[in-house]
Amino acid sequence: MLLRIVHSFREGVAGPAADKRLLETQEALEDLKAGRVVEGDEVMRWLESWGTDGEQAAPKQ
Repeated sequence: MLLRIVHSFREGVAGPAADKRLLETQEALEDLKAGRVVEGDEVMRWLESWGTDGEQAAPKQ
């Protein structure tokens, strides 16, 4: 049983999920370096508009 738990933990930390996380992080850093970002205030205004009569479109970079 312990071996199965350790194996599951290692797969979760260092397996395909970790590879995907690394790839997504690298892509995000490339976007940041290229200036492809959306300001946090714009995102918050968009989120706060959800479910209201004045719901806004998602902000663009």
